[in-house]
Amino acid sequence: MLVGCSHMRQPTPYAPKPYLMDLEHGDGPDGVQARPGEPATPGTTPAASGGPAPGAVALPEGSPLPELVGKWCYMANVQANDGGRQSNTCFQLNADGTFQYHSETSSSGQYGGTASQSDDEGRWQAAGNTLTAQSTSGKVTSYNFEKRNHPKTNDPMLVFDGQAFVTFYQKPPW
Repeated sequence: MLVGCSHMRQPTPYAPKPYLMDLEHGDGPDGVQARPGEPATPGTTPAASGGPAPGAVALPEGSPLPELVGKWCYMANVQANDGGRQSNTCFQLNADGTFQYHSETSSSGQYGGTASQSDDEGRWQAAGNTLTAQSTSGKVTSYNFEKRNHPKTNDPMLVFDGQAFVTFYQKPPW
């Protein structure tokens, strides 16, 4: 993945901090990569192990759970004396089994700042408390999640590795 810094206007290699669906790098919380039809083992990618070609869809058993369909977002904003950091990560789970992911992060400090963004899309399925996603690159990653309601607003949330993704649209509590 290539992203650019606004002041440089040149693409720069960047490995984002994992949040939810960093399907290109397999660094997501509780991320497990697996070849379709074989037991899941960390560090196995379909392309590296002779699996399906990029764009092929071969997800484990499961289906899109209707209650997970929608847009889910995690936002963080930290201010310090000489700067701060803001991040915004959202993913859209569609009823047809497709997903879109977008993440943006910007940081500023006394001597300058940086900005990055990443995007992905593909197919998803869920069973129990495990969401499995396959990027259009062919990489399959599974994430454990927990359903919670926001303590103040009672909005439904999906929690992945301690990060709460709140529903973007109005939905009833779990």
